[in-house]
Amino acid sequence: MYLIVPQGLPLVAHSAGFLFMKDYNKPALSINDQIKLLQSRGLIIKDINYAKTVLEKLNYYNFSGYTYIFEDKSNKRTHNFSNNTTFEEIFEVFKYDVQIRQLLFSCISYIEIFMRNIISRNFLDVYNNDPFANYNLMKYYNVNNEINKEVERSKEIFINHYKNEYLNYPKIPIWISVEIMSLGTLSKFYSSSERKLQTLITNNMNLYHYKYLKSWLFAITEIRNRSVHHSRILCRQLLNPPIIPKNIILNSNYDWKLLSNSHLFNFIVTLEYIVKVSDIYTEFTLPIIQSIYNMINNISNNKILKNKALISDIGIINNWKGNLFFC
Repeated sequence: MYLIVPQGLPLVAHSAGFLFMKDYNKPALSINDQIKLLQSRGLIIKDINYAKTVLEKLNYYNFSGYTYIFEDKSNKRTHNFSNNTTFEEIFEVFKYDVQIRQLLFSCISYIEIFMRNIISRNFLDVYNNDPFANYNLMKYYNVNNEINKEVERSKEIFINHYKNEYLNYPKIPIWISVEIMSLGTLSKFYSSSERKLQTLITNNMNLYHYKYLKSWLFAITEIRNRSVHHSRILCRQLLNPPIIPKNIILNSNYDWKLLSNSHLFNFIVTLEYIVKVSDIYTEFTLPIIQSIYNMINNISNNKILKNKALISDIGIINNWKGNLFFC
């Protein structure tokens, strides 16, 4: 059997067979047309002028990411809204999402600073103060290539100074390379490391298991990148869910087993656990986490938000009272 493909039409393999690709031909919509489209799908817009004001400041494509939360998912996706969904309700979720993203990014920034330092120090302890040891280990081959690219892109004064002063370039010492690595590259550096280095790092962080930190760093990177790129985090499952420890070190106000790995609430609880166990700038991070909890608790009690599926989509456990998860 032969498949005839029209000339010039790309053919892409898919799990269900083959898909023909096509040119994107959707027209740009005016704000008035955007509002008409939302209304045609069943969205209640009580104040047209308010909706126009919002859409003048917020890209419709960004806004539509939040409409998905409120779509009727009982049948094949039609983009139609669940009964009684209002424009104000969707925009309310957008506002919470932005604020929670900003708070998470602030908390993650402290963790990122901490991780750069502890990886560098422990690396030197394991490799007898050799700051270039990663260039001699095949485990780091791919990561070293990423580091080299980031060094080339860097405009930092200390990188330019190093290039001009030292013959070792493009190799750079570990205490410099950790400062120009992206969080994603830093996570890969840890996951590529030998077990003895991973174990030393996790022991010094009071975590005592290298797999936990590996999964947590990738989850933190995912949320950090979503936050930086203004991508929705509410009611969206994690691609890299953090692994939950079997033996929790801290006393807990709640049962960690009730949490669902892939939900945002579990991620936030994991952040609280990390900063407490590892003592990561707790004077700053714990108040930020409490503010995030307050925001999520407000979602639970917000009268504008009638869609109670939001609570389960965020992963909030039933008996949670809005306070810190751990004692």
